[in-house]
Amino acid sequence: MLSIMQEDILNMLKYLHSLRREQIEMFLLNRYGSTKYQCDTMLNQLRTMGKVMFQGDYALCAYHPLDMDSIKAFDIMLDISKGKIQYVKKGNMPFKLMFLLHKNKNPLLDVYGIIIVKTGAEADIAEYLSAAEHKFSVLLAIEDMTQIKLFEGIENCYFVYGESIGNFKYFSDEMINNN
Repeated sequence: MLSIMQEDILNMLKYLHSLRREQIEMFLLNRYGSTKYQCDTMLNQLRTMGKVMFQGDYALCAYHPLDMDSIKAFDIMLDISKGKIQYVKKGNMPFKLMFLLHKNKNPLLDVYGIIIVKTGAEADIAEYLSAAEHKFSVLLAIEDMTQIKLFEGIENCYFVYGESIGNFKYFSDEMINNN
């Protein structure tokens, strides 16, 4: 029988396939107040059951390859959420990750979707976002600042540039056009 925290870990890994152990620790700390020791114990129990594999500092859902885009999307979510995550799930293409969180003291939940924008895929993603009616905030994780101009005029889109928690920079179309 799995604990609620272990079920959360497995669900995240089923959706995302792989995460750094540190990301799982941060998520469980923010959500349940668990310690590093508790997280390590739960992960080791899941590994013993054959549900999780380790590859260096990464925990992987059994039989899935390492997915660096999921890891980056989860980093972005952790960076902006400040522990107020209510729900996380794998997004439908082109979204890598969807999540709900409380922003400020607002009792309503805000919905966010993260898209990892690879060089060369900008036109397809911009066309999808222009045609789709999304009522949530879209975070576009870009590889290069020049990619921003390809998404001008698309509502509710924000840009994320950087490689890790603490190093991400966030921009909106308006911020760039006004500078």
